[in-house]
This record gives sequence, C-alpha cells and structure tokens, in this order.
Amino acid sequence: METTRRLFLQIATPLAVLAGLPLEICARAPQRLPAPPPLPPVPASDTSDDNNAKLDPKRVMQADQEKMTKDVDKLLKLAQELKDQRDKTDTTTVLPLDLVHKAGEIEKQAKEIENLARQIQKLATAG
Repeated sequence: METTRRLFLQIATPLAVLAGLPLEICARAPQRLPAPPPLPPVPASDTSDDNNAKLDPKRVMQADQEKMTKDVDKLLKLAQELKDQRDKTDTTTVLPLDLVHKAGEIEKQAKEIENLARQIQKLATAG
C-alpha cells in the first residue's frame, strides 16, 4: 500500500504544480535580445612595432624571471608567516582557520610559480 501511495504522490505532485501555472506563461512567445553594439575600430598606433616588442622572447623571459623572483619572495614570506602562526598557537587541540587559509594561499602561490616556470621553460626551448 505504501508503494501505491508513493507512486500516486510522484505522479500527482508534478501535475498539481503544472496545473497551478497560468496558461499565458506557457503560451508566451520568446523575446529576442537586442544586438550588442559594434566594437570600436582598432587605433592605428597599435602597429607591429609594439607587438614585436611585446613578443620578443628575451624580453618576455626576462620579465617572467623578474616576476618569478618576486613570487618566490612572496612564497617565502607566506611560509614564514604560516610557521610563525603555527608556533604561536596550540594545534594539538584545534587547528585554527587562519592556518588553513594561509596554507591555501601558499599552495596558490606555488602553483603560480610552477606555471610561470613552465612558461619560461617553453620559451627557452622554443627560442
């Protein structure tokens, strides 16, 4: 008897919901969205000279190495802050949420450094 009740409720519930909807909602025609505005033209000052300077592999590698140095320094600073926080708190009873967040920041920074190192390696082998 319980299975027939369950089957009845499974069928009757969606039908009751559909019966409560006004017919005008179901019959409404879809509305068209307005076309997006056209993109502005590219200025003539962005010519190949600027693009060649940006795409120079040596300059890109140098900029990436400088960024990597800054990122590694930031990673070292975050790791030291995590160690200092751990030393200040008693982690045997409860692990503070700040430590978890700091560890997440360290993980994110390490991933950025890894991606940057892969990019530098790719540029070095291509050039």
